[in-house]
Amino acid sequence: MTQWWSMVGDHFNRHMYVSQASYKAIGDSGWGNDEIGEEVDINRSTTLNNSAGTIYYNTNSLMTSQDLVGYLARNKYTRTSLVPMVDWKTHVTYGAVSSLTNNAGTLSWQAMKTAPKAIMRYTVYAVPTGIAYKDAQAADGDGIDGKYLAGITYGTSYTVPTGDYWYAVCILDGLSHEYEPQIIGVAESQNTTLTSPINDEVADGKFTWAAVANATYTLEISASSDFSSVALSQTGITTNSATISLSSLFSNSTYYWRVKTRQTGKSEVVSAVASFTTPAYSPEQMDEAIYSSNGSMEFENLWIRKGNSNLGAFSPNYYLCRDMALDKDYMYIICRESNDATSKCYI
Repeated sequence: MTQWWSMVGDHFNRHMYVSQASYKAIGDSGWGNDEIGEEVDINRSTTLNNSAGTIYYNTNSLMTSQDLVGYLARNKYTRTSLVPMVDWKTHVTYGAVSSLTNNAGTLSWQAMKTAPKAIMRYTVYAVPTGIAYKDAQAADGDGIDGKYLAGITYGTSYTVPTGDYWYAVCILDGLSHEYEPQIIGVAESQNTTLTSPINDEVADGKFTWAAVANATYTLEISASSDFSSVALSQTGITTNSATISLSSLFSNSTYYWRVKTRQTGKSEVVSAVASFTTPAYSPEQMDEAIYSSNGSMEFENLWIRKGNSNLGAFSPNYYLCRDMALDKDYMYIICRESNDATSKCYI
């Protein structure tokens, strides 16, 4: 039934909140806390628009049954969250709050001027300092992850947990639209400078950059300067250089690289982007292949690392030409020396 309700709500672009008879978990009805908990799970598993909320009937049953409330808090509602956004109504768009300060654990900011009768709330987040802003985002990309939500307030100040945190305050309007965060207290890592290769230099697989104290690095390589996709990466680097095989990249082509730096107890920063050129592989560099004893061809050359390392069984009764591949200006044809299965194979 809940699946059908959710389908109807999704069809009309509305949220669906199923009513649960929480009063039946009290007294002699035969229901227990587990039954209520199972219904919560069903609601969540059948939602089609991330509005897996529940209405409990009646409120008195929750007020008078600390056993049920405790069960739900321990097992079903273990962290804070926001009410799903009402996205089908027109609304005023706001920016970030201004004049955010932290006075001994009390955050304060300037009130946002609102439309007449508009409801204005603020969400407050406390994020451990070792977590970078990008890593604190929710998995769906919709703002800061709710597990860092310290609270919601209608006022312009909030007392936050003190310690090794950075904080963010966002406007939350009456329709649950959450806006751009204003951040305070982030200690960023020192950034590095890329040294080699740069300016389209031909790369041999070794990358170097300026050292940063007490830092670990991540090297990323992409075919595009905006890093919309990452072709190669190496993580957990503890020195200011790394060697990585470029054999899976196109030859004689421009690629881009960058380094992410994270110092102990600080947030991650990303370097500027530098470009390099891959070596131009010639057919002479890829001449002989090895025919293995298990009836397959294995290649110790640059090209084959771009695809499979094993081309499968190779019968002496088949054609001399085993396979071919295109790589920019070259066509590679894999052949045997003769129909003898033990003969050499060439590209």
